[in-house]
Formats: sequence, structure tokens, C-alpha cells
Amino acid sequence: MLKDLDILPEDPVELRAVSELLMSEVKALSLKVEQLQHQLHGANRHRFGSKSEGLAQLNLDLQEDAEIVEAAEAQAKAPPSPQEGPGPEPKRKHSRKPLPDHLDREDKELSPGNDCGKCGGTLRTLGEDVTEELEYVPGRFKVKRIIRPRKACSCCETIVQAPLPSRPIERGRPGPGLLAHVLVSKYGDHLPLYRLSQIFAREGVDLDRSTMADWVGRSTALLEPLADAIGRMVHQGAALFADDTPVKMLAPGNKKTRTARFWTYVRDEHAWSGQSPPCAWYQFTVDRKGVINAVAQFERDLLIERTQAGLARAKSEGKTLGRPPALSGEQQELVRQRLANGESVSAIARDIKTSRQTIMRARDAAR
Repeated sequence: MLKDLDILPEDPVELRAVSELLMSEVKALSLKVEQLQHQLHGANRHRFGSKSEGLAQLNLDLQEDAEIVEAAEAQAKAPPSPQEGPGPEPKRKHSRKPLPDHLDREDKELSPGNDCGKCGGTLRTLGEDVTEELEYVPGRFKVKRIIRPRKACSCCETIVQAPLPSRPIERGRPGPGLLAHVLVSKYGDHLPLYRLSQIFAREGVDLDRSTMADWVGRSTALLEPLADAIGRMVHQGAALFADDTPVKMLAPGNKKTRTARFWTYVRDEHAWSGQSPPCAWYQFTVDRKGVINAVAQFERDLLIERTQAGLARAKSEGKTLGRPPALSGEQQELVRQRLANGESVSAIARDIKTSRQTIMRARDAAR
């Protein structure tokens, strides 16, 4: 475009060239304006228009699940519930904070009795061990104190003490009610553990996210037999429905994500008036191999179930299972004649009331 439009050429040919140049410049600017208007319209629609919920908005974070898996493995490797008695026991390292004083205390005393179990003498109290267990009642916390007096016999100096009752996490503070609340909040109400920590902090109870992740991991190890039983119940159905939900999982080491999958296996027989209640079984895999393994297991279970049902039905009908009996000499001669006449093996087996394999063996022997 000319820098100074006040100086126009007087030659008609040069004037026509300037006009064509101005027209091309105006056309280019018009196209640029339309392009910018289109971009502005898209930006306004993205910012102010209706939005649909996408997977990125869900922000599925599986970081704390790694800590849960570690706690579950540690719980699975842990020894059975220790009994009170001599012998060193491996102790886990804890960085616990004291339980708040404003929480209600509920004392439960476990006494070994007043008489010595060895000599029958009277027991005197030497001291007591107090184990505090943080429990949760819907709507409020309370501390359940288990008091176990240590008593000594006045005659033989035998020291006795009642053992601790069975607890979900040995040497841990959470009670069954608190563990159930944390599990339901995380997996039923979809509350991350850091949000639960903030909720508990408003009630004056300081529970760190990593502490609850350890609780969840050890609880999943305790509930694994129940999950396996649900899986077996789902596999016993006449039909198995399976579907997967892809999720992004952070791959350790390379700061990238990979596609993992949540698998849902459903047994639902209400469509054909089945009597079994519907149930669902959930699994997590880092690839698509989970459905292949589940379907193969389902086919094996179904084959075993049908084989057992067939054996039971044959036994109830008085049938002898195994290889069919061999043909008599008269039957073998009849089979050879009918085969020579061109009759089919199935027809001969149906008339003689035997299997096709028996007729084929007789045919091969005749040859």
C-alpha cells in the first residue's frame, strides 16, 4: 500500500495499478477481520457458553492409592493377632499425636478376676495398661478406653492380666466404626482422604491423610476375602456382563500418564425372572488384560458347574458314566451290513441305542 495517498500519479495506467493495489489490500483486511471475529466468537462461547463435564474436570487422582496398596501389602504380611505373653514382637514406627482431651471417654475394664488361677489366692492390683482407641459415632467422635488391670497373687506372686480383644488393626487407634466411616466416605461418597482430614479437623481431631491411607490399605487387606466371595458369586451366574471405564494413571518414573481401567462385572438375572439377587464385582487393571482373565475364569467355572450338574443328573437317573460297552458279535454283523448298504452312522447308533463313536470303532475294525 502506498505510504502517502495524497500524491497520486496522473498517468491513467499508474492510477489503475494503484487502484488494484488498494482493492487487494482492502480484501486482505476484510478476511483478517472475519477471522478475528470467528476466533472471538469461539472464545466467548468457550468462556460463557454451556459446558459439559469431561474426564479432565473429574481430576481423578490415584496418588493416595499407591500408599493404600503399600499398607494393604504390609497388613497381608503381618503376623496374626498377637496374644499377651513373652517374646519380642516387631513394632511399627508411629508419629502419633495425642488424642484431644475434649473428646468423650468411654471406659471398658477387662479384669482377670479376683482369684489366682494357679493357687486360688487373692489378686492385688499392681497397675494397669490403658489402650486408647479412636472410635466414630455418626455425627461425633468418642474415645473408647480399654482398661486392663494387672494383678498379682498375694500368695504365689503370679501376675495376670486380661488379653486385649480382637481389633481390626493391631496396635492401631481406629475402631471398627471409624474405619467403616472412612471407607464409606472414600468409596461410597467419593470423598478424597485429604477432604476427610479437613472435615475431621473442623471437629478438633487431627488425622493426617497418610494415616488414613494406611488405615484404608490395611482394611482392604482384611476385606479381600469378602471381595473374592463376591467375585465367585458373580461368576456363578448364567450370564456375565462386563464393562470398563478408562482412567489416566500416572506412570512412575517418566512423568507421563497411561490408560488404566476400572472393570465392572455384573450378574443380573431379573430380565429372565431369575431368583438370584443382582451383584457387581469391581477390578482395576493397568491394561485390557483384566477382561480376558475374567472371561476365561467365568468359562472355566461355568464348565465345571455344568459338568457337576450333568454328573448329578446322570447319577439320579441311574445311568452309568464312562465308555459305552462294546458291541456283541450279532450287533457288529448288523452294523457291517447296514454300513455296506450306505446307511449313516447316526441312524445306526440311534437304532442300536449306542454312541456314534462305538459305531465308528466297529467300522474301523471291520476295515
